[in-house]
Amino acid sequence: MGTEQLTITELTWGAGNSGFTLVVNNTGTKDVTITQIQVNYAAISGATYNPTLPHALKAGEGVQIAVSGFTYVNGTKYDISVVTQSGYKFTDQFTGGQNKT
Repeated sequence: MGTEQLTITELTWGAGNSGFTLVVNNTGTKDVTITQIQVNYAAISGATYNPTLPHALKAGEGVQIAVSGFTYVNGTKYDISVVTQSGYKFTDQFTGGQNKT
């Protein structure tokens, strides 16, 4: 059993208003598989991920995911969600161009 809980602990916006990198930690008690990253509750059309998705994450582990194929606007707020194979979305809000570390 266990609970799914993911936390986005860091987000770094890419140079030239393109892409971002986030650090996701599995703070729950259950292993999860990340299947998608969403912006404003929608899939990112044409996005690529490093590491590729789906990506398995054991309880207590973290992963850094680089997202390419998304253009952001400085100062605009974005809801960024990490979606698991079970369908759960873990969302936090970030402002374009302002890194969260």
